[in-house]
Amino acid sequence: MYALYNLGHGALRDNNLALAVKYFERTLLADPNRGDVNFFIAKCRFGLHDLAGGLESLEKLFAWTDIRKSNKIDDYQKREAESLLQELARFSVTSGDPSIGYRASQILSKRYDRCTYLPLLAHAAVDSGSAEEALGLVNTTLSECGNKISSEVVFAQAKAYCLLKNATAAISSLDTLMRSGAGEIFRPEITRDKAFDLIREQPIYRNIMKAKVAPKPAPKPAVQPVQPPIAAPPQPPAPAEAKPEVKTETAAVQPQQASPAPSAPVHNTSPPK
Repeated sequence: MYALYNLGHGALRDNNLALAVKYFERTLLADPNRGDVNFFIAKCRFGLHDLAGGLESLEKLFAWTDIRKSNKIDDYQKREAESLLQELARFSVTSGDPSIGYRASQILSKRYDRCTYLPLLAHAAVDSGSAEEALGLVNTTLSECGNKISSEVVFAQAKAYCLLKNATAAISSLDTLMRSGAGEIFRPEITRDKAFDLIREQPIYRNIMKAKVAPKPAPKPAVQPVQPPIAAPPQPPAPAEAKPEVKTETAAVQPQQASPAPSAPVHNTSPPK
């Protein structure tokens, strides 16, 4: 079993991914308790552009960790799995198979920070055609994650209302999204998505999509440190009022300039080894 495992890593280091998958799968056949090997199978399958196969291996990996407490993956593998799932979910939601994006988002929202990935799951759900589920996820996000509301939640809400033929609510959500300034990243998707045909011909839709978000005021410049003021030279005393009986003349005393105070110093993811 260890020989097969090591041969798999050797093939992975040589970037012979198809051969590495064969060795890792034979490792699992020899020892079904080595569920952690699914992580390496997933990496190889993603490298071979087998998205469905890579996702299936990650699902098996996390299912293995649920069997017993001793079944654990290390921090490196967990971070790498999260990164792979993020890429898979984003790609599938926007341009691939929505069902794959939905499954990847499910893992992310369950195994990682829930409030971070619930919006992605809502987006994946609505792209899969599950409008009511998407609205349920939107409401869950709003109630559980008030400080982590993302534009993705509002987009999913707007599209879900379109699918449910609720034009008034869809317009309201779309207006909120575009006024936020974060809706620009969804503009291409809104423009081409047929779900928004429900409201596309309405004048208010065109106004919302044409409206420009007011620019945010420029930040104030950083406060500069105040330099100590330079002492002004002392002024000569006012000349005394001349008295006719005194004819002595006194030379004016030139004031000495005070020295100015010194100014302040100007201060792809590589496989594990």
